[in-house]
Amino acid sequence: MSKDLKHLIYYRFNTGPVGRGPGCGFWAPMWRVWLFFLRGIVPLLERWLGNLLARQFEGRHSKGVAKTVTKQRSKAILTWSFELLSCMMPEGIKQNKAKAILQHLSEAWRCWKANIPWKVPGLPVLIENMILRYVKSKADWWTNVAHYNREHIRRGATVDKTVCLKILGD
Repeated sequence: MSKDLKHLIYYRFNTGPVGRGPGCGFWAPMWRVWLFFLRGIVPLLERWLGNLLARQFEGRHSKGVAKTVTKQRSKAILTWSFELLSCMMPEGIKQNKAKAILQHLSEAWRCWKANIPWKVPGLPVLIENMILRYVKSKADWWTNVAHYNREHIRRGATVDKTVCLKILGD
């Protein structure tokens, strides 16, 4: 079957005074394959070569990329705050009071962020002082991070969308 197809394709070249012709009978389909292959591969090769040359002459720009805040980093901050809390706990506090103290801490922090004075009537002075120290240290950390992020945004570096929303106050 394939021999018959070949003879059918080449029959025009095998006639005339030459006899068997040059042997390049039906070249158009293969030409199209190579042409479309080159049309597709040339832009990829251009981009690859451009990036390679830029990296060769300018070096890598790894220092300019801002690290996004991952869950691991945010969990590390949470762990740090709990360690700070355990260091500040006064002696003689029972473990079952810890959950209530954590709720007071959370409320005090939210009040600080909303600029509302926080006061719980009947709370022991030791625990209240501990909560106020915790809120002050967390507030210092929070303002430092806010200043750092604002500077980062001002420089035009890549910043997480949530960081921008926090800066804007939304």
